[in-house]
Amino acid sequence: MLVTGIIGYPLKITLSPPMHNAAFKALGIDGIYAQLPVEENKLKEAVHGLSALGFRGFNVTIPYKKMVMEYLDEISDAALSVDAVNTVLIEGNELKGFNTDTYGFEESLNTYKISLENKKVMLIGAGGVAYACSYVITKKNPSDFIITDLIEEKAKKLSEIYRANKISAQNIEKLTGESDIIFNATPVDLQDKLLPLMK
Repeated sequence: MLVTGIIGYPLKITLSPPMHNAAFKALGIDGIYAQLPVEENKLKEAVHGLSALGFRGFNVTIPYKKMVMEYLDEISDAALSVDAVNTVLIEGNELKGFNTDTYGFEESLNTYKISLENKKVMLIGAGGVAYACSYVITKKNPSDFIITDLIEEKAKKLSEIYRANKISAQNIEKLTGESDIIFNATPVDLQDKLLPLMK
């Protein structure tokens, strides 16, 4: 049996288990995808314990995408570039970290033929997934790249890394009307507050 899952904390809101378990069933894969809330002081033990329990791999979400890197044997170039791991493959005794957000985000742009070149692009959110988005956005040559987050310091740090313009979250409503393309990289539990501002 293919045993996988997702670690994070408190992990109260995640669509990953029902999504992956449905995919396993649809594809005829004998597998299970578990929800694994792990407290911060137990992260190291949990990561290494999953291998002993027969897990083939696991996903990583808030707040561990950066912290988990300390306990891995190998990290992909994309994950190193965005300083975050969201997928770990267990091969024997080795833990290999990847960031599938960069790949998935770029593939979405390609699939829907969305060009960012010479466009005014706004990214709302400056957490883990926003680093992956920023990594891809800067490669696509937008004319203007704007980053905002409710936590000003997070937006400042991300904007400095990717040479973007940081704006106050108070200006979201004004700038959504002026942007060509808006990417929402905020956690799922913030949508009720954010979506009305995006009209």
